[in-house]
Amino acid sequence: MILPSDIKHLFFETLNGDKDVLEFENWLNTDQRLENILSPEDYLELISLSYTTQAAAYELRNLVERLVDKSEYEKWRLQNLLTKALQGAKNFHRY
Repeated sequence: MILPSDIKHLFFETLNGDKDVLEFENWLNTDQRLENILSPEDYLELISLSYTTQAAAYELRNLVERLVDKSEYEKWRLQNLLTKALQGAKNFHRY
């Protein structure tokens, strides 16, 4: 499955903790492209997730991890960390 770059980026931000669960749910409810991109089973799991429960972040992370290429995510994550370092982020040591 090939994800469009904007969807892939949103998935990466979700995995990285930059997007919270409710932001992801809001996006999912407004952008209908995933229904045509994902398998029916994967799409059903995403739209069936109870986004307001305490376990929602954990469950969403597990679902999204299955949908992205882990090496692409790690490359994206490292590039973001390097960009923050080069920009002199004040709290870079926390990353």
